[in-house]
This record gives sequence, structure tokens and C-alpha cells, in this order.
Amino acid sequence: MRPRHAANAAETAVAAARRALGIGALPLLAIAATVAAPGTVALEAMFLDFENGNYASAWDLERRLANLAAAIPPNDPASQRRYWRAHCWYHKVGQDFDNKDRYAEQHIAQAEAAHDDVTVADLSLCRGYFREMVGDSTHAIAYYNAAVERARRVGRAKVVADSLSFRGDLRANLGDVASAVPDLLEAQRLYETLKLSFLGNQNLGQIANAYSLVGDFQMALKYLDAQYKAYEAQAYKFGMLTAKSQLGKTYNQMGQYEQALAAYRSALDIRSGMDDGGTAAPYWLGVGSALARLGRAGEALAPLAQARKQLTAGSSADFVELNLVEGSVLSKLGRHQEALQRFAVAESALVAGKNLRSEVQLHGARSAALAAMGREHEAYQALLAYTRGRWALDEQAQRQAVTRMRVAFDLERAEAQNAQLTALAEARAGEVGALQSSRHWQRLSLALLAVITSALLAFSVREYRRSRRLRVLALTDDLTHLANRRHILLAAQEALDEARRLKRPLALLIFDIDHFKRVNDSYGHDQGDLILKRVANASQRSLRKADRIGRIGGEEFMVVLPQADLAQAQSICERLRAQLKAESHADIDPALDVTVSIGLVLAAGDGSDVAALMKQADLALYQAKRKGRNRVEVYSPDLAGVSQPGLPG
Repeated sequence: MRPRHAANAAETAVAAARRALGIGALPLLAIAATVAAPGTVALEAMFLDFENGNYASAWDLERRLANLAAAIPPNDPASQRRYWRAHCWYHKVGQDFDNKDRYAEQHIAQAEAAHDDVTVADLSLCRGYFREMVGDSTHAIAYYNAAVERARRVGRAKVVADSLSFRGDLRANLGDVASAVPDLLEAQRLYETLKLSFLGNQNLGQIANAYSLVGDFQMALKYLDAQYKAYEAQAYKFGMLTAKSQLGKTYNQMGQYEQALAAYRSALDIRSGMDDGGTAAPYWLGVGSALARLGRAGEALAPLAQARKQLTAGSSADFVELNLVEGSVLSKLGRHQEALQRFAVAESALVAGKNLRSEVQLHGARSAALAAMGREHEAYQALLAYTRGRWALDEQAQRQAVTRMRVAFDLERAEAQNAQLTALAEARAGEVGALQSSRHWQRLSLALLAVITSALLAFSVREYRRSRRLRVLALTDDLTHLANRRHILLAAQEALDEARRLKRPLALLIFDIDHFKRVNDSYGHDQGDLILKRVANASQRSLRKADRIGRIGGEEFMVVLPQADLAQAQSICERLRAQLKAESHADIDPALDVTVSIGLVLAAGDGSDVAALMKQADLALYQAKRKGRNRVEVYSPDLAGVSQPGLPG
């Protein structure tokens, strides 16, 4: 989303500068001086403000986009196309990803008609990303290819780097690591050249992931260590946490369990210093898993219990891993029946064929537990399954070894070619030096120097502080596409601050699905996920445009109601409750009736923060459960002393 180049002459001069720098055919940079006409300075500042990531939240971003759209003159098609590029990446919470695909498609056609390759390149990248988000990998790769081609043609180095990074990461996760690694390494070189440290740091993790997928753990460690040090230098805790967690996982895969234990404990220390409502479950699980593998079963139970407190039951990899590790620990402690129960839970959550290593681990641990209980026939059957799985893993390892060799060969060949190109460029630079006595060449050198200076000045403008992908994923719940816990808490705090500043009413409600555990137990977690999605969609239809909704955990949701007094808030709650009860789930079971219980609280002028309001809403929610569910209860101070024994959904 860079500014459109000012003039063909400037582009030609930049191309000459690239050759003079020895970059050759690859358009590493193409930044031309953009001279703002009178009256466009403010508009340019607004564009740069957005493009450099200068906004505090999704709603601030939405406001800035609206202001930007209003500021564009009707007779300025270039700015309008630049706005398309900005708007394409903005994904409103709850919005269907397919809508963004249609938006990109429509505006790509218009940009093609205007012969605007810059916009076509950027929108192709945007379209590829949203196709990837809906699982359409084939078309996502095609659009990334188109983005790379167009961006190279017009010298859009940032878009080239982003497209290669996105394409490489997707290729790696599709199993094509041999193609992924060159993409990711080229993207890394571009990010470093452009001094885009945030995007480069993120890309380091993707390179590490690609190497891990083919079992080259030493290379994975190299890039993860570099990523962690970069984030540490920036004091970026979320990045440090991610890198440490991946280091722990990689050490586990290598069998270096002491190093894995140290990495996960370090991750826990980082997590404890973050006040964003996030979970520490994966890192407790990592500590417990490393202790179990070190033979310290007794010590492993406590961190595993901590992980269980924070993990939601389901089919996630962490939930499967938790039950596998707990089962193995319990078996080692002689509690074989409990171990078999954990293994049964893990097996029910495993998606067949999706995690071969976990399946093999499950069969091996179950065989050992059954043998210890004297159930020899069952132990033998589990052992056979384990043996078949080990064979499959061995075949997988052989394929990974071949891929590692291919990646290494391709990289060595590319380095040799780059060395030849560098030598050729240096030779040409020497020939050019002989011409510098010419007055004409002196003038050209000054022109080139001016262009290079302009490029360096342009680089000083800060690039995106956050990657486009993180802007969406860090704020959105993967399953429902609603705001995630962190996002809705930020929204609630913003709304609360605004309500107090403007002396306006504000209400907050928390609701959850009644007896949701029974739904999962009776119909399976896939159907449970489907119901969560339906509840999310139906809830949005019941709310006002200004209301904000997010999923705060499991089957629990929170809604912020700006400018709603008690009567308005109760009306909204009843409409929401009735709408969700009326939803049909006949495709799952004609007799299935899904209802919710709602706890409502009004923000008072007593200085209560969001956490206090949530606690009060939870108390009202408990009261609704206690009174029979499928109802709305409003918080009152007398609820503060009511005990809360556990209730099943």
C-alpha cells in the first residue's frame, strides 16, 4: 500500500539507480519522489497515518478509514484506488471473508481498466490472503503468484516481500517445503533491505516452521533464536512469548528435554508479565510434558493441572496433548485406570490421520498401561497399532530427508548464481567508473544521487508496525470470527471510558449456552462448534450497529451496549435470548433446543473497571442459571454475597 509513483521519468531513474547499485534485474526498491500538489498534503498525511499502522484499535482504524474516504476528492481516481488498497485489508469483526474476496475482485477489475499495476498487485495479495482464510489454498497460491509478478514488474518491493512470505508460509503448511523455503528466505532479504524489522521478525518464525516440518530442527533453532533476540531487543513480549514457546516445542521434537523445560519456564515468566487476559495453558503444558519426558512424573502433575484449569475441552492440539501426557504420567505412577480414561478422551478428540505422531504416542502409552493391568490381548492390539504408526512415521521421515536435501541443493545453487551476478555487477560498476570524466555522466550521477537520497528519506517513514495478518488474527476468534477475549476487553474499556467522559449510559452483558457440555457429549465437538458459529451469527443479527460482541471463552460471550439504559439493555437482552432460542438446529437433531442464560450489568459512576463489571455480570448470569436458565437477570448488589456452587452449563 505504497503511494503511487509520481512519474515515469522518476521510475526510469530509479531503475537506473538499481543497476548502479548492482541489484540487477530484481526490483529491490522503487521509491520515487512524490511531490504533493497544493491541497493534498493533509490527504497524504492521512494515507501515511493509516499505512504506517498509527491506530489504537479496530474501531479507531474504522474511524480513520471513514475519514479518509470522506477526504478524497471526487476527481482524484488515483487516491481512490489507493483507498481501495487500504480498505481491502480492513476486516470488520464478524464479517464474512468471502465478502472481502468479492471486494478485491471487483476493484482488481477496475484497477486493470485503469492500467494501475500497483493497485492490482496489492489487491491480488489481499485477495489471496482472504482465500487462504477460507481454506481455498489453490486460489490463494494463484493470487499470491499474481501479486509477486505484478509487484516485481512495477518495483513494489514491500508487496513482493509480503506475497513471498504469505505464499511461502502457505506452501510450507501444504507440505511443499522445497518451494516454501526459497520464498521465505527471499522475503527475509527484502524485509531486511527495506528495514521492515517487525515483518522480518515474523517471517523468521515462518522460516523456522518450514524447516521444522521437514525435521531440520537445527535450522529451525537458528531462526527461532534470531527471532527471540530481535523481539527481546524491541521488548515486544508477545513476540518473545511466541518464540520461546516454539523453541520449547522444537527442543521437545529433538529430544532435548532439559532445554525444552527451560524454554517453557521462560515462556511462563514472560506470560506472567503480560496483562492482556491471555492463557498460560500451553506453557504449563509444555513444562509438564518436558518433566514427564525427563522421567519426573510426580513433578509433572502440578503444571499439567494448571494447564487443565485454563484449557477448554475440544479437539485442539493442546487438549489432545494434555490428555496424552497426563495419561502417560498417571500410568507411570501406577494409576492405570485413570490413564486409560485420559487416553480415551485424547482419542475422541483426535482427528484421524491429522496428527500421526500423537496417534502413535497414544497407542504406545495405552499398550503399556494395558499390559501393566494384565489385559494382554488389548495391549497386543494397541501394540500392533503403534507398530503400524511407527512404520508410517519412518516413511514420513524418509520423505522429509529427501526434501531437506532438495532444499539444501536449491539454496546452494541459488547462492552460486547470486555470486555470479554479484561479480558481473561489480565488473559493470568498474566499467561505469571509467566514464565518470564525462560531464554528461556527472549530471546523471547527480540525478541518481537525488533519487537514492529520496529513497532513503522515504524509508525513514515507519512501515507497518504490525503485519496485516496479525491485525486480523490477533483480534479475531478463529471459530466464530467474533472479537476474541483480548479484543472485546479493549472494546469494553474504550466504551466505558467514552461513556464516563460524555456522561452517557453503558451496559455490559455476559451470556453462555445452557447445557453446552451435553451438546458436545451427545453430538460431538464438530456439531458443538457449528452451534457456536450459529449462536455468534444470530447474536450479531439481534444487536444494534453500535453494539460490540466477542467470545471470551468456550461457550461464553460478552456484549458491550453503548448508550443503553436499563430499559433499553433489558429489551436487547430479551431480543437476543428469544432470537437464539428460535434458531433451528434440525439438521443436528429436530429435538435440539439451544438456549442461553444472560447476566446484565449497568456501569455505575463508582469507578468500577471492566473486570469488576464482568464479575458483576457473571454473578447475574449465575443467578439466571440458578433460576432455571433461558432467562435474563440484572445485577444488583445483593447478589455479591450469593455463593456459587458449580452448575452444569
